[in-house]
This record gives sequence, C-alpha cells and structure tokens, in this order.
Amino acid sequence: MVGGRKNFDMKATRSSKFNYPEWAFKQVEMGEFRNLRGDNIADDEDEIIAKKLSMLGLWCIQYNPSHRPCMSRVIQMLEGTVDIAMPRQPFPIDTPVQTPNSSFY
Repeated sequence: MVGGRKNFDMKATRSSKFNYPEWAFKQVEMGEFRNLRGDNIADDEDEIIAKKLSMLGLWCIQYNPSHRPCMSRVIQMLEGTVDIAMPRQPFPIDTPVQTPNSSFY
C-alpha cells in the first residue's frame, strides 16, 4: 500500500524488483523510504508515514507466524504508542517455498 505497486511483477527487468516485499525490505534497511513512494512523498511528514507503514508491513509479513505482531500490537504501532523496531528479513533465504500441495500446519 505504501508503494502503490503490485506484490509480484512478471515484467520486472531487474530481479531486485521482481518481488516487491524483498525490494521494499532492502529499501527500508537502507533508510530509503522515499524510494518506496517515488514522487508521491511531498514532505517529511509523508516520509514518516511511509517509514511507519513500510516497517509495520514488513513485520506483518514475516514468514514465521510467531515473528508477526498480534493485532493489538499493530494498532499500538499505528497509533504511535509504541516504537516500531527494524523488522528482521521477512523471507529467510534458506526457507522452503510453500506449494499449493504443501501444508502450513
């Protein structure tokens, strides 16, 4: 939602932009929040919102469900009552890819 892009771009010419969540994590890691929105960030307040939403989004898509925040914590983060720490890499490199025939449980 921050970037206004599709999660997966089959026409991407650079593999780093092929999967938006992975690309977004790299941008957040480098502190490049303006890259997430491009020209849509008008001022510092918009950049702060982009930072908050992108970091929270990365927490919510953690591969391991136990690493995701509970909804009450998400609301606290959105309201600003708790700080949002830098999320871990949401997709560990050595994690097997889920297939339609495999089970989460």
